Amino acid sequence: MFRVPADAVDMRVPREYVLPRGWQAFAIVALIPLWWLIGASFFMWPLIAFPLIAAMVVRGRILAPRRFGIWLLFILWVIASGVELSDPSRALAWGWRLSFYVAGAAVFLYLVNVPERRISTRAVVNAMAALWVMVVFGGWLGVAFPGMNFASPMEKLLPHGLSQNQYVYAHVHLEFAQIQHFLGFPIGRPETFFAYTNAWGSAFAMLAPCAICAMLQAESRAWKMLLRFAMAASIVPVVFSLNRGLWLSLGLALMSGPKLLMLDEPSLGLAPSVVRQIFDRVRHLADTEGLSVLLLEQNVAQALRIVDRVYVMRSGRVILEETVEQMRQRDSYWDLF
Repeated sequence: MFRVPADAVDMRVPREYVLPRGWQAFAIVALIPLWWLIGASFFMWPLIAFPLIAAMVVRGRILAPRRFGIWLLFILWVIASGVELSDPSRALAWGWRLSFYVAGAAVFLYLVNVPERRISTRAVVNAMAALWVMVVFGGWLGVAFPGMNFASPMEKLLPHGLSQNQYVYAHVHLEFAQIQHFLGFPIGRPETFFAYTNAWGSAFAMLAPCAICAMLQAESRAWKMLLRFAMAASIVPVVFSLNRGLWLSLGLALMSGPKLLMLDEPSLGLAPSVVRQIFDRVRHLADTEGLSVLLLEQNVAQALRIVDRVYVMRSGRVILEETVEQMRQRDSYWDLF
C-alpha cells in the first residue's frame, strides 16, 4: 500500500472573504441607527460593551493607561450616589447614566488593549468621523421633518407603565426633532438617533475633531469630499439646534489655541442672563489671550457691549462700517435693516 503524493493545499482564506482591519469600530458605529430605530438605545451601550468585556476576559491580561483609576473612582462615586435616590423613575435615569460611564470605560479599555494590527488608530478615527456624518444626516432629518415621530417596536413590547416613564419614553418613542417656538415661529431642534436634542448637539461637537482629523488624513478622495460636504451641510442643523452644545463647541475650538474665533448667532435661543455671560467671556478671551473674534449677531445691544468695530450687512452686502462709539450714538438701529 502506498500514498500518491498530492499538491499542497492552500488553506488561506481568500482576501475577498476576510473582514477589513478595524471592522469592529465600524460595526459599532453602523449599528447605532439600528439600535435607535428599534427603540433599544436606552440600553444600547451595555449591549455593545458586554462582548468587548467578554473578549478582554478571555484574553486574560488587561492593560489600563495611567490615571485610569480616576475614572474608576468616578464610577464608584456615581454608584454610591444611588443611596440618595427616592423615586423609582429617578433610579432609571441614574442607571441609564451609570451604564454610559461603565460601557464607555469598557470600550476604551478594549481599544487600548486590542493590537494595532487588528484595529488601527486610523480605523477608530474614521469610524468616529463616519458617526459624525450620520449625526449630521440625522440633523437634516430633524430640520426637514421636525414633526415626524413614531412608536418603535420596543415601545409596543414594553409594559405600558414602563414605556410611559419619561426617560424610557424619550428613547422608545422616536422623534426627528423637538419643537421649540422662537420669536413666535416653531423651530425643529434635531435629535435624530438620540433621545434629546442636547445629546445630538453634544455628539456633534465631540465628534467634530475626529471628522476634521479624518478629512486631513484621508487617503480616499471620495471620503475626503464626503467629509467636506458634511461640514458645509452641518451649518444648517447646528443653527436650528439652539442647544447648549454651543458651550462644548466653544471649548473644543479653544483647546486648539486658535488666533481667530468665529461665532454665528451665539445668543440664539438663550436666556438674556446666559447671553451676557457668553459675551463677557468672549470679550475676556479677546483681551487676555490676544484672540481675534468675528461675531455675527442680530442682538445689537449685547454685541455693542463687547465689540470694537461694527459692520452692518443687508442681503449679503456690507452697507455700513462704524466704530462702536459711532454706532452707540445712533437713536435707532432699525432703519439700517
